[in-house]
Parts: sequence; C-alpha cells; structure tokens
Amino acid sequence: MGEDARSVLVVEDDREIAGLVKLHLQDTGCRVDVAYDGASGLQKALGSPCSLVILDLMLPGIGGWSCAGV
Repeated sequence: MGEDARSVLVVEDDREIAGLVKLHLQDTGCRVDVAYDGASGLQKALGSPCSLVILDLMLPGIGGWSCAGV
C-alpha cells in the first residue's frame, strides 16, 4: 500500500458535520484533509491525490456535481 492509501478528503460546507466526519475517520487511522467549499475541495483533490473523497453535493459556489464532473 502506498503512503496515501488511507488518505481522505472531506468536502463539506457545514463545519460541524465536516468535523464529525474527520474525527471518526481519524479514529480509524485515516489521514484526513477538509475543504469547506467546492473550489478549495477541487484544488486540494487535484493538488494532493487521496484514496477517497467524501463530497457534499450541495456546496456554495462550485457544487458537488460540478466537482465530480457529472
């Protein structure tokens, strides 16, 4: 497994939800990065590959569907 095998990006504009998701993922041993809007989430995803992206679909600015390329 590579260094980023357990890295997760959480893109969620609700800071409480993002914090809870981050906390639970960290408890399982994942390295977690958080973005609070679609633009910064897209930038982080392109700049640093990760194993999993948890993406809110209803984000301010660039929405989750646009980030996902759908």
